Amino acid sequence: IHLGETTARLAPPAGPVDEPLSWLVSGLSGHEADVEVEAHGVVVRLRTIPLLPGGDRVGTLVLLRDVTELRRREQALLSKDATIREIHHRVKNNLQTVAALLRLQARRLDVPEGRAALEEAVRRVRAIAVVHDTLAHTTEGPVDFVDVADRLIALAQDAERAGIRG
Repeated sequence: IHLGETTARLAPPAGPVDEPLSWLVSGLSGHEADVEVEAHGVVVRLRTIPLLPGGDRVGTLVLLRDVTELRRREQALLSKDATIREIHHRVKNNLQTVAALLRLQARRLDVPEGRAALEEAVRRVRAIAVVHDTLAHTTEGPVDFVDVADRLIALAQDAERAGIRG
């Protein structure tokens, strides 16, 4: 059985290739090759090292490693990461919508106490959004509390400058 031909028959290339798989796996290329072959739900990494004592090719060392589970885990992580980013995006949008609706309602009120209460609710929603945004962008390690506090203080200072007391 010829390893290069068997591998190429089991896993035909999905698209254009620089060198045919059978050529790489058989070691005929004359240089090291590192390829992944996927077929029938299995992913195998093949590394070929030509044996060239004195410059003459006498054979090829082929190292095989089953990386199927590794690729499945990578795919699962990518999927989870995309889902988490989408959730964070939706939460951020929902918080912005709530704040906008509260601001709109506050502008329509003629009662100063009611307007002040809605403006306070807007500030609280904005504070929640700051904390959420910080947590969403902190992927590793502890959350920098000083950064969160600085952002919340800036929000309070903006509200104070705008003449809003709370």
